[in-house]
Amino acid sequence: HMRLIYEGRVLREAETLECYKADSEVPVQVHFTAGHAALLGGSKPQVTQHNPFTTPVRGLPGSKGNRTSRMSGRLGGMALIRKYGILMKRQEFREKAPEIGFVKYR
Repeated sequence: HMRLIYEGRVLREAETLECYKADSEVPVQVHFTAGHAALLGGSKPQVTQHNPFTTPVRGLPGSKGNRTSRMSGRLGGMALIRKYGILMKRQEFREKAPEIGFVKYR
């Protein structure tokens, strides 16, 4: 998405730069928004986990990286602890383990 702004107003699609004064000190600003839906690539839509506190019975379709942490919402992968339904990243679990009741014996 791109917008042209001149003298504090947005130029519409039908307007041209005829009002632009070359000897003026006012620049023409170009605002470009990256990440628009039209810029997304790939053939399959992204699968998102709607509820971070539970996982579907048959798992998420796709790769392991689609699973999210229940604390931060960050995408998991191999560092996501899923045992007992914890669903936390390894670093987050190390911070919260004493509060949850886990004790390290070694």
